[in-house]
Amino acid sequence: MSRSPPRILNWAGSKGRVAKTLVAAGLPGYDCYHEPFLGSGAAFFCFGHEKLFAKAFLSDTNPHIVNMFRSIQSDPSLVSNKLKLHALLDSAVHYASVAYRINESLLDQVPEKSADFIYLLAGAFHSTWYETLSGQIRLSRDPGVSEYKPRLWDIQKASEQLQSAHVQKRDFRLSLEQVGSNDLLFLDPPYLNASEQQEQRGYNSKRFSRSDFVELVERTSAAAASGADVIFCWSGIEPLLSKVGRWSWIGRDAVWVSDGLFEHLRSAETFLEVAFEKECKAATLK
Repeated sequence: MSRSPPRILNWAGSKGRVAKTLVAAGLPGYDCYHEPFLGSGAAFFCFGHEKLFAKAFLSDTNPHIVNMFRSIQSDPSLVSNKLKLHALLDSAVHYASVAYRINESLLDQVPEKSADFIYLLAGAFHSTWYETLSGQIRLSRDPGVSEYKPRLWDIQKASEQLQSAHVQKRDFRLSLEQVGSNDLLFLDPPYLNASEQQEQRGYNSKRFSRSDFVELVERTSAAAASGADVIFCWSGIEPLLSKVGRWSWIGRDAVWVSDGLFEHLRSAETFLEVAFEKECKAATLK
């Protein structure tokens, strides 16, 4: 295809590279795609760009993310117009005022706040942001960032891809209940907190503890055993998953692929067999 997948958010930890590598490896098509930790949606947009599924169920517990995707889905023109306004007003003072109002609860579910969210992350220091325990967003503008230029084509293209998607604010447990035997499940859960007393944490508005991770692994393993293909990204090799799949590295990302999908990719004798498996053989758990 002549154009690349849409990119909406300047997002630390995006799994776009993982998705592109698996597409190149010969990822098959599916009736349904599931992504319970949506984040920037880089994997969804990459797979959707290649038309690898007919419909998708996308979810996250973060209301800003859900509101942004729903707004782009339903009214891309309004989101684009608001982004144009941010481009006209862009300055350190304007950025600070938008960062202040992003925490006003009265604006939680409106397209204007979706544009605010996109604009703030485009200029955020180190492309990241945090939420306090009370749900307040904290971020700062990168002093070295250039003037804001909205990616309006990406908004329109993203809206087109989202027409076949169900975007939901829900916990991963409920999301996994929707996974069928011939579906693709893509997982990129938040990293575990170093301390339960940490004031700042990642994008999920609810904590994601070690016990949550263990439960996610159990439910994921059950989905794979029932016939779903699973791609699980994590910060390192995780022994809990070694019994039902294989780990390898794609760039800096440790990626677990369920046995059924791995065998399909290997039989395709494409990029995965030649580079992905060979390069990462030492990191693969037996």
